[in-house]
Parts: sequence; structure tokens; C-alpha cells
Amino acid sequence: MIDMSDKKVDSKAFLKNLKEVKRINIVDEVCAQLKDLILSGKIPPGTMLPSENELCEHLEVGRSTVREALRVLATLGLIVRTKRGTFLNDDLKNLRETLPFPEVLNQLRMKDIIEFRTILEGEVAALAATNATDEDIDNLASVIEGMKKAQNDLNEFIKYDSMFHFELAKSTQNEMIEYVLEMIRDSLEKLMLEANIIDAEKRNRSIVEHERILNAIVREDATLARKLMNAHLKDVARVLKKGSEICNCEDAEQTAYD
Repeated sequence: MIDMSDKKVDSKAFLKNLKEVKRINIVDEVCAQLKDLILSGKIPPGTMLPSENELCEHLEVGRSTVREALRVLATLGLIVRTKRGTFLNDDLKNLRETLPFPEVLNQLRMKDIIEFRTILEGEVAALAATNATDEDIDNLASVIEGMKKAQNDLNEFIKYDSMFHFELAKSTQNEMIEYVLEMIRDSLEKLMLEANIIDAEKRNRSIVEHERILNAIVREDATLARKLMNAHLKDVARVLKKGSEICNCEDAEQTAYD
């Protein structure tokens, strides 16, 4: 648990490291939507984008907003603006070398991310069984309690689920592992939300699986912790695959009626 003793912080020294929180402006929102769509791979490279007027009408924003958002996307190399119109870059794959890592993740297939997690997190669980402190174990137990309380709220449940894996990474006492898991954390939450099929039965099973992993860590049984984590991730992969298939079917049905 967190030590609530007499530790104090120099408020001025602490606050000077923080920047004023600014509200996301309309340009940022438009830019984010367009960027996510482009990086999703749903639109083939080289495709001409709708006109500025069409974008303005659909997004219900002014032309200056759309133009600024397109300027940002052009600076990132995602689009090319010509006299004939605005086009998606033909060579989006090579842009991975210059894009921030979280944005690269948005281009990867779900299968790639799940396989990466399976390779990494089994060993994370094993290392946590060796290195976890009493405080780490208390934190993991608290997260599982959060999962139990959030069973009726999909968004909250998924946040606690991913939080468990992040806390597990911290329990290894390896900052590199912690950093990498934090990088893919948002992507996994997004995938789970998009799948949106985690029913009550699956949530209960997930809680039991997390409890078993924690028990193995408490017992300092690295072999069992690895085995249980790998089994859990295989189950997660099945859930996400099923969710992806359902979403694709619904998209196809919607297209048929459009």
C-alpha cells in the first residue's frame, strides 16, 4: 500500500515542472480524427481526400480549421496537397520511421500486437514473481478489486484490466519493460473497446485469471506465473478475434443497407 507517512514535497519545485492544461481545440480534434482514419489502413494510399467544402460540411467546422488540420497532416507526411486535390501519401509504411511510437501502433494488426504481448508478458509475469515487493503485490490486489467493482462498466473494467498488466510490468523493477508496456497500453484498451463483446461471463473469467496470476507471484512461482499469463493472453486473443469478426460483419451489414 502507499505510505501515508509524513513525506512532504516542495510545492513550488513540484509545480514548476507542470504546464498549464489547455483544452483541445477544434483543429486538434479534426486533425486527430483524420490522422486516425489515415493510419487505420482503411483507406488505400494514394486515395484522393474529399474536398475542403465536403470536410467542412461533414465535420461542421470552418474552412480555416480544415485547412490548418490538413497543413499539419501534410507536415507529418501523411498527405500530399496538389492543385488537383489532397491525396494520401503513397508510401505510408516508410513513414513509420518518423512517426511517434504510439501512432505506429495504430497501423499494426491486432494479431501483431497480441503476439508481441504473448512473447513479452509471459516473461514479465515470471520476472515479477521474482522481483515483486510487498507494495507491488498490494497494488496488484487493489487493481483486481477495482476490476470486480467495475464489472458493470465496460470502460472502467478495461482500464483496470490494462492497469493490472502495467502494474505487473512495474513489479519487475525493470524500467525498460515498464516503458514498453506503457506504450502499448492505450492500444490494447482501444482494441478491447472496439471489440466491445466482453460480457459478464468473460469478465468474471478474466478476474479469476488475474487472481491466479497474482497468487503465483505471491508464491514466487515464476514458472506458473508465466504459464498462467500465456494462457490468459491466448484467451484475450480469442475474445478480440471474435469481437473483430463481429464488428466486420456489422460493418458489412451496414454497408449493404447504405
